[in-house]
Amino acid sequence: MDRPSEQSDKLWLGRIYRWSDLKNRLQWDADQQGGYYLLEKNGSIVCACLHEDKNPNAPEEIVVSRGPIQTRKAEMLARQSEPIPVFIQKAVDQWEYWGDYRFDRFEHELGRVHDRVPENRKQDAGRIMYMTPVG
Repeated sequence: MDRPSEQSDKLWLGRIYRWSDLKNRLQWDADQQGGYYLLEKNGSIVCACLHEDKNPNAPEEIVVSRGPIQTRKAEMLARQSEPIPVFIQKAVDQWEYWGDYRFDRFEHELGRVHDRVPENRKQDAGRIMYMTPVG
């Protein structure tokens, strides 16, 4: 039977990972100022780490804040052809792997954006990034 091991490089659907495990595995750049939900390494996004309260329709929909760092990272991901692993926080230092996803499109029209985002994001939401599962 194929079972996950602590040494395996493979990510397992539904498995919970600690932040330090993800950092060691994906080795994103140390200096992640703002927009930390899209973590980057050498100019590419390597994963998404999302909070359910800020992204209730994740991983298919990711709310992008209006800030310049968040906008830059979302646009960086939009230019990538390779998929990224997506993790959703379940508790403090508990990140569940939901699979690999690829950028599909943006929704920019603010009326549609505000219809899709939770109340706690209406002030800062600039657009929605739609993602498609891979595999």
